[in-house]
Amino acid sequence: MSPKPQQTPLELASQTERLGSDLGPLLWELAANVTALRYSDAASSSSGKLGDAESVDNAESVDNAESVDNAQDVDDQSRRRYANDLALGAKEASARIVDLCHNLAGLRRVTLAAIDPRTLVD
Repeated sequence: MSPKPQQTPLELASQTERLGSDLGPLLWELAANVTALRYSDAASSSSGKLGDAESVDNAESVDNAESVDNAQDVDDQSRRRYANDLALGAKEASARIVDLCHNLAGLRRVTLAAIDPRTLVD
């Protein structure tokens, strides 16, 4: 099994699960976090301001625009917190995947791969 460039993370996780691998559930978790993070980031960067205080001519409307800006700040903070939670979940899932792969491969093979001169980077 090898990933294809056109595959989404969720498709790779589905393929792994069909093979009956122990990695299936961990890849699902990683894929779900990465996919949600990708689209939550796109949603937060494409969202515009809801209110524009410059187009308002009386004080009450300016106060309303400021409260909208404050609500947006809270919404931005919750979006950042959500993105951070997704990133941490992806990091934890990837660490468990690495641990499982190391356990499956065995200590000797992992150690030899780590010191293989063909894979060393300058």
